[in-house]
Amino acid sequence: MLLRAGGLAAPLTPIEERAIGPSLGQDNIDKGIKAMIFGMAAAFIFMGIYYKVFGVIADIALAANVVLLTPCYRWWAWHSHCRGIAAVC
Repeated sequence: MLLRAGGLAAPLTPIEERAIGPSLGQDNIDKGIKAMIFGMAAAFIFMGIYYKVFGVIADIALAANVVLLTPCYRWWAWHSHCRGIAAVC
């Protein structure tokens, strides 16, 4: 079998075209915030029930971490590269 560079032998005919608007980005942001809230609530409930007092202390520390780091994500682009993710973790 011989592979040749160039165009495809078969013609391509588009079946469907779609345009993606700016609302898709806002929809993803809203879903991300909703996922963060539900995930934190599940973690808070689990740690509070399983670890009791120490779970509540860990919940407070986790909430403080989110409250302090979320504005930093917005102000600076720390989350956009691996060094920023490693610094937060």
